[in-house]
Amino acid sequence: MDTENNNQKQKEIFAQNLQYWLKQRNKTQMDLMNDLNLSSSTVSDWCNAKKYPRMGTVQMLADYLGVLKSDLVEEKNTESIKNNAYFRIMQTAKEKGYTPEDLMLAMDFLDRARKRDTTDEN
Repeated sequence: MDTENNNQKQKEIFAQNLQYWLKQRNKTQMDLMNDLNLSSSTVSDWCNAKKYPRMGTVQMLADYLGVLKSDLVEEKNTESIKNNAYFRIMQTAKEKGYTPEDLMLAMDFLDRARKRDTTDEN
């Protein structure tokens, strides 16, 4: 019985994470079906915690959503997701050779753009 409960819990975690990342990426179940050539019943079963995909499919979904496989299969709270996103941003910046000063300039630019957008709306 514990194995059955654990399997259901894993399905629920996956469903919750998949729905979270679809929303974060402005994607729908229909996008998954069309872009990855998946059936509607398969995607629906994943999103409703009825079925759990094979690991190769989990990797395909992770690649599609631009996340780690663990982001889909492990239980995460919002804070750990934010920390993971921060880590990925910093890792990508490092890989591309950006300095801390480059990142500060980018954030300054984004702040100015955001302020301009809010003043344009008023």
